[in-house]
Amino acid sequence: MPYVVSATVVIGAVAILNLILTFGVIRRLREHSELLAAGGAGEPEVMLSAGAAPAEFAATTTDGTRVTRDDLAGETLIGVFSPGCQPCKEQAPRFVERAGALPGGRSQALAVVIGEQPAVQELLRQLEPVARVVIERDIKTEGTVSHAFGVRAFPAFATLDRDGLVASSGWQLPEQPTAHLTSLAS
Repeated sequence: MPYVVSATVVIGAVAILNLILTFGVIRRLREHSELLAAGGAGEPEVMLSAGAAPAEFAATTTDGTRVTRDDLAGETLIGVFSPGCQPCKEQAPRFVERAGALPGGRSQALAVVIGEQPAVQELLRQLEPVARVVIERDIKTEGTVSHAFGVRAFPAFATLDRDGLVASSGWQLPEQPTAHLTSLAS
């Protein structure tokens, strides 16, 4: 008889635990459903969003030129890449094409490569002809370009408006150049 009572108590405890966990899962699913319905499950931001101003930074490009936030006043294309990132390798040729077509040339494009030599060599070879290129070790160090733009993932792209504010940003370059970048040609 004591075995039957013990088994009943254990089975009852397991059933209550199962019921509690089930209610927890249902509550979580409801929260996620509400987020989806509210549009909150969109693409996460990879860097500063439109309208934001990048923080102060100072960096030296691969050709020895100093670049700061003030040097980006005007319409500029920004790209942040990492050599170990497959999407970066896929997006780099599109960035090169877009940067090469900018009316202001190299001075209107800034590429940031996160990593160390020799891993960054292939990206440098592609980016240096069309953009000023900065090499950084990581995205968390204050005072770096990537930190100033709040980069959280790779690749990250942004366009700046004439006032140096972020006009657009995201994982991929926009399909068509933005209106403010093409207005430089006129």
